[in-house]
Amino acid sequence: MMVNSSIENQCTSFQESQFKQYLLEDETYPLDYEIINFEAQEEISIENEPTTYVYIVASGVVMERQDNRVINFLGENEFIGLGGIIDRVASTTTFIALTQVQLYKISAQDISVKLGINSYGMGILADVLNQRISRLTERLTTSKTNHENVLDTIVKLVAMYGEQDSNQIQVKSYFTPKMIASYLQISYTSVLAVYEKYRKEGILHDEGNDIIINMSNITPR
Repeated sequence: MMVNSSIENQCTSFQESQFKQYLLEDETYPLDYEIINFEAQEEISIENEPTTYVYIVASGVVMERQDNRVINFLGENEFIGLGGIIDRVASTTTFIALTQVQLYKISAQDISVKLGINSYGMGILADVLNQRISRLTERLTTSKTNHENVLDTIVKLVAMYGEQDSNQIQVKSYFTPKMIASYLQISYTSVLAVYEKYRKEGILHDEGNDIIINMSNITPR
């Protein structure tokens, strides 16, 4: 993925990148891991399934869903199954690959042992969980308009898996207006109206199966 730093910061979590680095590179208690691959639309884990592994996204985009409602999109360096580290209860959500996805697969039990040896890792995990709560709260309580929220989400999703050239970001369309409506908890027709508005303004352009965002046409807020 080639995006500028300001956009990339919207798509990545420093805390989760730091936690990944701690788990995979810290030598105080080396962890075994496996690299696994999924094709688009494959289920990675499903709701009510026991969680014995934690996954880290190496590449691609994963959708998190609960009761058929989209609750998150996860990209590079973000974690799947963090609850398995703490209580090892069944997962309350389903994770689906939206693109080709490569994951690190690590035993949740091994991670628990590593965290028990050094409290430093527990501190990073707490930061990860707190940031996720903060992001969810911000999304659900935002004062932004539907137009702003939809555009922010489209730009984020395009940047997570797209290629940037000058002031444009282009990606093969792997997400739909219905996914965005579910994620933002607004109506499908509202999202379609926003798509049409930004097409007319030259911000959003469809080219075959690709979506192109013209960043130079977005007015700074």
